[in-house]
Amino acid sequence: MVRMNSSSQISVRAFSAAPKNTASDASSLIEVHLSSSPDPRWRACFNFVLQGREIAYLQDKPVFDHASFKATLLPGYADSFRQELPELIAAASALARAQTNKDASR
Repeated sequence: MVRMNSSSQISVRAFSAAPKNTASDASSLIEVHLSSSPDPRWRACFNFVLQGREIAYLQDKPVFDHASFKATLLPGYADSFRQELPELIAAASALARAQTNKDASR
């Protein structure tokens, strides 16, 4: 497995959303493929950025597997999450880069 440096740029390669298969649950399962495999710091920053949003998109934390992650979106948010995803990724990358630089200066 190739580890990615926090200062490298990550982008979305593919986004897919599918409705859950239960009649009582209108949420969507998403899978996002990234351009590279993020390191643990970047993943933590991504979760932090998600928590700081005014709109809570996800029912749970994203589950990362190499260069992709899966999560459950709240009902009706697939399109808005897809549109905001590049901004979320850029913010997580900037935060991870800043933390890496801060640690390097110590």
